[in-house]
Order: sequence, then structure tokens, then C-alpha cells
Amino acid sequence: MIAAKGKSDVGERVDKIIQKFLEDNRLQGSLPDVSFNNRDELGSGKELVDKVSGLISIFQNPAIDFKNNRASGDDIIGDAYEYFMMKFAQESGKSKGQFYTPSEVSRIIARLIGIGNIKQMATKKWTLYDPAAGSGSLLIRAADEAPVDENGDSIVTIFGQEKDHATAGLAKMNLILHQKGTGEIKRGNTLVDPAFTDDFNELKKFNFIVMNPPFSDKSWSDGIKTSEDKYKRFDGYGIPPEKNGDYAWLLHVLKSLDSNGKAGIILPHGVLTRPNAEETIRIEVLKKRYIKSIVSLPGNLFYGTGIPACIVIIDKEDAETREGIFLIDASRGFKKDGNKNRLREQDIEKIIQTFNNGEDIEGYSRFVKYSDILEKNAGNLNLRRYIRKIDDSLPQNIAAHLKGGIPGTDIDSLKRLWDIAPDLKQEIFTCMDEQQRIYHLALHSEDIEGVISQDSSVKIERKKEVETIFIQWKDEVRNILLGIQPDTNPKELIRTIAAMLLEAYDTARLLDNYDVYDCLLNYWNIKLQDDVYAIKVNGYEVGREIEYEYAQKKEKDENGETISVADTSKVKSFDGALIPREIIEAVYFADELAVINALMEESATLEAEMDEMRDEESGDEGLLKDVLNDKEDSIPKANLNKRLKELCNGQAFL
Repeated sequence: MIAAKGKSDVGERVDKIIQKFLEDNRLQGSLPDVSFNNRDELGSGKELVDKVSGLISIFQNPAIDFKNNRASGDDIIGDAYEYFMMKFAQESGKSKGQFYTPSEVSRIIARLIGIGNIKQMATKKWTLYDPAAGSGSLLIRAADEAPVDENGDSIVTIFGQEKDHATAGLAKMNLILHQKGTGEIKRGNTLVDPAFTDDFNELKKFNFIVMNPPFSDKSWSDGIKTSEDKYKRFDGYGIPPEKNGDYAWLLHVLKSLDSNGKAGIILPHGVLTRPNAEETIRIEVLKKRYIKSIVSLPGNLFYGTGIPACIVIIDKEDAETREGIFLIDASRGFKKDGNKNRLREQDIEKIIQTFNNGEDIEGYSRFVKYSDILEKNAGNLNLRRYIRKIDDSLPQNIAAHLKGGIPGTDIDSLKRLWDIAPDLKQEIFTCMDEQQRIYHLALHSEDIEGVISQDSSVKIERKKEVETIFIQWKDEVRNILLGIQPDTNPKELIRTIAAMLLEAYDTARLLDNYDVYDCLLNYWNIKLQDDVYAIKVNGYEVGREIEYEYAQKKEKDENGETISVADTSKVKSFDGALIPREIIEAVYFADELAVINALMEESATLEAEMDEMRDEESGDEGLLKDVLNDKEDSIPKANLNKRLKELCNGQAFL
């Protein structure tokens, strides 16, 4: 492609190169039908040549050479591809958004099904399947969670089927770019014609299944004679409604799981409560005790729909002895991201930790026996029946409204603070009505923050949490961070030190340990994981490397075109490959930095004086009215010299 740049037939050449690449790698049909010789889209003649050549030039930029990242096992190219698919899903709404599962949800499912706990076995090949594969993002996240073999490849074999032709192509390319090209993605309607069957023409059995099918699929039964389904998916359960395919997908998963198989399925909340045929199916599924857990997610997470969904965890292993279902209501843990909601790192980890520990948390999680669900609630799985939402709104106090003042219940809501510093309550509030428990402020509202922050008990607790606990955790993880080797698994590293942080702050009273965890994981995503990968590949010596930003200059390329290139004789700025510039400056160039800062302060002072002068002398009678630029915000040198010549009878001032 580089050799084709600037040629009059560059578009035709690029088309041929891509077609040959697809043929050589058996990827025909994996990309949309796009031509780089399309004159309607790209123009004709020199316009087309310039556009296509310019596109090729972008990929020659050394800044996007990912060799080191690929060597370290960091799927940066695949992740970049998936990032653009996410952006496409965001912009496309319902039309194409349904093919992409948000990575946060995919990561939760991958960990909940326990695929990370499997072991490599010579006598067993682990399998992972997605019957509604979409773009493959859910499959990839699940496979990433599995252990790897001696070659660094996942020990699970990937299978997926996708109905939409173009989306199946996206999934194939996604697997390849994530170095999982051996995975199989078949095209076709899974419910009508499953692509994966065994030698007896029955559904192939898989160890793990993940799935995010189209919600409430109204055309699921097209092409199926449900009463005579040759795969017997509905036998013993009943036929799902003709215009709602949620349970059709669920029953396909149950039939496709082996006897110890595990699955994570994203379904709308309606599957938990809807009556009639779906209620009949739900009760039969409950009787088999296949459902291990249900996690209720926030609404507006998915790009194809705004309705809230849940994750249903299926586990056939030891199902006959399972006594109940572990329910998690995670519907209130999220952050806003544009017009969508997104799970934070702390939301993800709280779900995982709560599930793994089987911990009952008021208003969040609860283990419910099958007998309670089936006998007392007739198979209704509405989580609100079992997990009562904590009402954290403050109650209205009529007396306080009538008399004015602060209700005692409002003050009681700050119990965590009063437990740390009991005397603060009396210092901040004065009781004006003991019977009605109505209070007034004992000091000005602007002084409250200062009084709290200066309280001796609060200061002691703050010092403990900000310094003592943190330093203790830092000392514990120091050897881990100083022991990074080429075979270090970054995913395991961050989970280890993050779990240690959660435990360290478990007893904190001012800070929430999951909030602290979120800070660490956000820093990991932004910066720390890149540092770990850099050390993993190049060793700790990478800390000595400096990356320079150079000025640009113009020169001719091999085609005689003028391009911008780095002028290595002029350094504009620099940064450390591992150590931030601010630390390098402060530690190694403290004296020089002090001089530069002093000069910058002096420059700022002079600039302020200049601004004042321009403001005072820019009017019609001002001394500067003839030398200011059109915007009257600066004095061009040429204007100033011209005016000085006029004032000094032609003598120039330089």
C-alpha cells in the first residue's frame, strides 16, 4: 500500500491488496463492501489519489507502531477495533447498537461463570459458545478470563453463531485482532438452524456459554415448527410466546450446556415476572434448580435499548443439591456517560466480591431458597420481592416545617460522623425543641466544614486512613510492583493489589473501600497498566527512557509531495516513558525549575501590566490607538516601529 501512494490508480491497487489479504486468510465477506476506488465517495483524479494516499500515510506514523504492545500480550489493536465498534454502537442507537455488549457487563459475566478457575487438562478441551455472538465482544471477554497455555493462548476453544451477515464479519475480524483467530464464527439463525451439532445430529454440548440475545425477539419462531423441534429444546418446559423469544434463547442455552456446564445470559427483567406461558417455563426451570444467581443491572446500559436487564447465571453442576438462588440488586450502582449509564470499576468489583463471598447485604444482595420462590411466590423472581430497597431519602418532619429548624432524623443520618467525633453534634447544632427533636445551627453554615476538618478525632481518623492505612498497603504491594517479570500477568497483578486495597480499607470509617478501589482501577486504566506492560517488555530500565516532542518542518516525500516531519534539532517538550516529566523536573532539575518558574511569574506580571496599559491607552485619545491590532488585544512589532518612526522624525527603534 505504501508503494501505491501517489499513483494514479492507488484506489484500485488498495482494493486488490485488501481482496488478496481476505482470500489468503479465508476472510471473504468479513469486511463491509467498501471500495477505495469509489469516485462517488472519494472524488476523482487527484482528489481521490490524495485522500487514499493520505489515509495510508496515517498508518505510517511511528506513534501507532504497536510492536511492543503485541509482544507483551496487550491486545491494543484488537481493543482499538472494539473501541470503534463501541463508538459505532453509541452513534447508531437501536439500528446497530444491539450487536455490541458493553465491556463492563462482559467482564462481569466472564468472572461470574467461573471460567477463570479451569485448569489445562490433556484429556479435556474446554469450550466456550455464544449463540447470539454479535460482534464477538462478549465471547472475547469471556475467553480473556480463561487461563492460557504455555504459548500464551487461551485454553478454551471459541464457538459462535450470528444471524446478521455483516455483524458476523465484524465478529470474525474481532477475534483475529484479539489473537483468537482459531475461534469459529458461523453465520445463520441459531434458533432455526443451529450451526454446531454432534455426530448424532443433536446440539453440541459446551462447557461455558455467554449470550446477549436480542431482547423480546418478536420473530424468533419464523422458520421453526415449535411443536416438532428436532432438537427437543422445549420438551418438558413448554413453548415460549410466538412474539417473545427470551425464553426460546434461554432454553437453547440449557439444551446446549453439558451436564456440568455454566452460562451467563443477559435478559430483560420481564423474564423474571411475566405470566402465562413464560411463567410455566420459568417454574419448570426453577424446579430443575439450574439458576445459581441473578444480577439486576441499571437501566440504559445497552446501546440497542434503554430497558433494564439482568444477568442470569446458569450452573448445571450439582444443581440437584442447590438450595436457592443468590440475588444481587446492582441497579443503583452506575455513572452517567452522555445519554447512557455505565458501570464503574467499583460497581463491577462489588458485584463480583458479593457473588464470590455469598454475602447478604441489606438492600443489595440476598440468598433466597427455592422453596420461598416456588411455594410462597409462585415462581415470581422480581428482585424487589426479596431485596427491599433501602429508602435513603430523608423523611418529612411537619413540626420542623412549621417551626423552622433541622429535624433530628436528618442529623441522625450522619451517624458515621458522630461515631468518629461524638462532640461535634453539640458543637454544630443546638436543640430548640426536645419533644419534637428540632435543631438549629449553633454556628454559621460557612464555618461547618472547617470545624469538622479541625476536630481532633476527625483529624486522627483522617490521618489513619489517608496515611497509615495507605502506607501499610503500599508497603505490602511494593515487592509485587518491583517484581514485574516478562511472564507477569498484568490482569492477575492488578486484581491482587486491588483486593489487598479493598481489604486494607474495609475498616475505614471516613472513606468507602469501594470508592478507594475505584480510584486505583481508574488510575490503572489510564496510566498504570501501560507502565506495567512497558516494564514487562523492556524491564525497569525503561524508567530511564525519555520521549521527546519535536518541532515540525516541511520536506518532500518520495512522491515529491510536501509533508510535515519532526525537526529533531528543535525539542518542544519531553516526557518520561515511565516516569512523568513533573517528577523528573522536581527531582533532577529543581534549581533550574525554580529559575524557570520565577521567570514565568515575572513574565505573567509584565503581561498583566501590558494588558492594563492596553486597556488604559486604547481609546480614541490613547497613546496606543494607532499601534494596536484589529482586535485591540496585542501590539504588532511592525505597527510599533512605524509609529515610533513617526514620533521620532524617522529614526527607527528596533
